Amino acid sequence: FKPETIMMAIGQAFFSLSVGMGCMVTYASYFKDDNNLMTTSMNVSLLTLFVSVLAGLVIFPAVFSAGLEPTEGPSLVFVTLPEIFNGI
Repeated sequence: FKPETIMMAIGQAFFSLSVGMGCMVTYASYFKDDNNLMTTSMNVSLLTLFVSVLAGLVIFPAVFSAGLEPTEGPSLVFVTLPEIFNGI
């Protein structure tokens, strides 16, 4: 591991958590007084993790089918998707 790798992982974690936080704020507007916040926050965290893993499972085959190298780091999705849509 290099410090650069750790910083990219932290950036990805904050990006994922910001998406989860947006879901949490939207979901919280529908809360009743008897909702358990710990259970709800754990559910949102696990859902965010699931979506991140699923995105990885989708992006890497797309990277290799477009003939790109997976060396872009966190911006890989923003390089790969335009290439895929351009090919469509």
